[in-house]
Amino acid sequence: MKAATVYQPWASLLAVGAKRYETRSRKVNYRGPIAIHAGKKYLETTLDELFPLLDGYIGDEMKFLSAIRSYLGEDFEDELPYGCVIATAELVECWRIVYHPGLDVNRAKNIPIGGELNVPYHHPHFGDIIVPTNEELLFGDWTPGRYAWELANVKLLPEPIPARTMGMEDRMRFLDRMLICGAIFGIVIFFIITILFETRLDDMSFLLRWFTTYMFVAAGQLFEAIIQKKNGGN
Repeated sequence: MKAATVYQPWASLLAVGAKRYETRSRKVNYRGPIAIHAGKKYLETTLDELFPLLDGYIGDEMKFLSAIRSYLGEDFEDELPYGCVIATAELVECWRIVYHPGLDVNRAKNIPIGGELNVPYHHPHFGDIIVPTNEELLFGDWTPGRYAWELANVKLLPEPIPARTMGMEDRMRFLDRMLICGAIFGIVIFFIITILFETRLDDMSFLLRWFTTYMFVAAGQLFEAIIQKKNGGN
């Protein structure tokens, strides 16, 4: 089963149904079962990053914590699980976050932030939108240009299952880094071959350049396949 690593307290908010959308910087094409994995970053670190120690943020932090306590309890800070799978769900849709969503101009001008499907205009669901509640806005980063992963059929596990996992978005970042490293390595090999064979760059054969590019693209695909296999993906 694929997994999404979510930091606390958002992982637990998803698990108890307080949060329906997981906002991310990337879209995802996958639809189907997904495990919610609570990351190992502790709440204190998250709050320090989310609310810097400035007077203007004190009220925001109290509002945020008050809303969380209404779902997770007064002492939730001491009970949050870390580094484990805490729930399963269905990833049913991925919405693109935009200003004033929808095709109805009169309605859209009254919706500051929402989500639209990133589909062609002739798609049967073109024009469908979502409008986040105030709590969804509080529990997520709804900056336009990001994406809202819609979860359904969320089931809280009776007991957390300890697990080390790499979520789909983390795998994308890892693959990007590997491809960048591969590209740098390829450039180094390119120059080494040029020097060893005393060949000018202008005379490097097209076949060699094509083969080098192909090998590193193939290596990237191999890394992705290994990661998906390790995490139970298809």
